Formats: sequence, C-alpha cells, structure tokens
Amino acid sequence: MTQKFHPSYQSEDADREKHSTAATALVDDWCGRLEAYRDHLRNEPQFNPIKQLAFEISRSLEAGELQQSHLSAVAKELSDRALVRRAKRTRHYLGSLNTADISETLRVLVRESARRNGEPISYDDFAGLWETPWDGFVVTAHPTFAMSERLREALVKLVTTGESSDEARDHLVDIPHRPDSDITLESEHAQALGALTHAQEAVGWLNKIILEEARTLYPNDWHRLCPAAVSLATWVGYDLDGRTDISWTDTFRFRLEEKLGQVERHLRNLRAVHLQNSFPDDASAILDDLERLLATESEVVGHQIHAFSNDLESPDHLSSA
Repeated sequence: MTQKFHPSYQSEDADREKHSTAATALVDDWCGRLEAYRDHLRNEPQFNPIKQLAFEISRSLEAGELQQSHLSAVAKELSDRALVRRAKRTRHYLGSLNTADISETLRVLVRESARRNGEPISYDDFAGLWETPWDGFVVTAHPTFAMSERLREALVKLVTTGESSDEARDHLVDIPHRPDSDITLESEHAQALGALTHAQEAVGWLNKIILEEARTLYPNDWHRLCPAAVSLATWVGYDLDGRTDISWTDTFRFRLEEKLGQVERHLRNLRAVHLQNSFPDDASAILDDLERLLATESEVVGHQIHAFSNDLESPDHLSSA
C-alpha cells in the first residue's frame, strides 16, 4: 500500500508545483489509509490506526521511497488546509462582512438602546449606556507571533475575501508556517500599534453611528455625548514578567510613542474636517487654536521620545529625560 513517486518528485530542486502535487497525493493517500484502518477497529479493538500508518511511513523512509522533503511538503499542505479552515470558521463566526449590513445592525442596536420597556429613555440614561465601555480589547503579542506577519496578513485576506479553498491555498504556496525570524520588542510593539490603529478605525465608525443616531433621538443634547463603548489597550512593552529585554526606559518611550500616535491621529482628523467643511469665523478660529495646540504637542512629545531613546546611564541624558 506504499505510495510510489515519480523520480522528479524526489529531487530537492523540483519546482514548487510538483512538490505541492506530491504533497496532495500523499495527504489523500494517507488519509484514505487511515480511514480504512479505523474500520478495522470494529473487528480488532486493540488495533492502532495511527501507529500503523506511522509504521508504514517510517518503512517508506527507510526504503528511500519517501524523502524528508516529502514530509516537509505534507506538513506545509496540512498547515495550509488548516489555515483555510480557520479562515472559513472565522468568516462564519463574523457573519456578514458587508459594511452596509453591519452599519444597519449597529444603528438598530443604538436605536433600541434608547428605549426601555417600549418607552423612550432620558438623554442622561442614554449617555450612561454609551459613555461607559461595553467591552475592552487588550492587544498582546506572544500567541499571535507564532505566525509570521505575512501569514497573518494572508489569514485576514482569506477571511475578508471568502476565496475558495483552491484559490486560498494558491496564495499560501510560498509562505512558511513559522514565526518571523527577527521578532524584537520593537517589532512586537509596532505590530500591536498597527492592530490598535485598525481597531480605532472600527471604533471611530461605531462612534459616528452612535452620534448620528443620537442627533435624531436627542436633538437638543446629542452634541454633549462622548461615546466610549469600546476600550482599546496593549501591554506590549509594559508586561515585565519573565522578560529581560524590557527596561523602565522602554516602558516610558513606548508610552510616549503611543501618545504621539494619538496626537498625530487627532491632528490629521482635525485638519481633514477643517479643510473639507465650511465653518463660521468663530468656529474656524477655535479649530485653528486646536490645530496649533496639537501641532505643538506633537513636537514636544517627539523631543521627549528622543530623550528617552538615549543612553540613560548618562547623568546628563537622564536629567534631560
């Protein structure tokens, strides 16, 4: 029952497509054998299907009918299939990814929250609901970085596009299933902030919907609302338990980098609003003041980051920081 291979599959220089074809043939063959061996259990309760298949694979290796490159290709094939299944489960869990559908679902949720037992609630009660976090997300690093950044991006693409299994696996052909080789504290923090940036965009979308619905529900009070339905955070660079590569200066610097990112984000948004809309002179003057304030803060925080990036074993550098 040992699977035979054309010699071209046994060459280390065989192209990727041939290796993939060989791996698919092996997986199908081994799965078929395993299924047949499991049928033996009805008549031979002590029979071990997995042990039997492992024995046959071992014999094929000893006989030279199977090479280590084949086992590597099989591991890649099985990993690709598992990732595609994971993407399908995630897509099923998320439901519709159509922005219009999601937006309408959120609007219904906000409108329904403004009623209790069929009766409208006061603005203060409504504000109490949406100015208090319903949920919070903390971005960490260790489990996620078991996958490379490129593989995580591929997983996101599979979830969002809903490609067929064959199309999805085509995208994974040259992506190994292992962590990036150069994981550092800096890269962990940068990727955590990247995830938070995407999350902030989603929260901003939710806040926009909350405010738009509040404007209809509470036309005299909605402008006082400060939505905070979701909190976002990260502990990358702060969790010192078991880490030897994080110093107190890193924690200060990372916090300042996060502050700078937020200040610049607010500054970009403020400038965009100011440029894309017409305001009365007094309102425009307020926006100008806010813009100058944020621009100054950005410059100051940049200097602070530089101070905490120096060698703080130096008394002068420490004093400056």
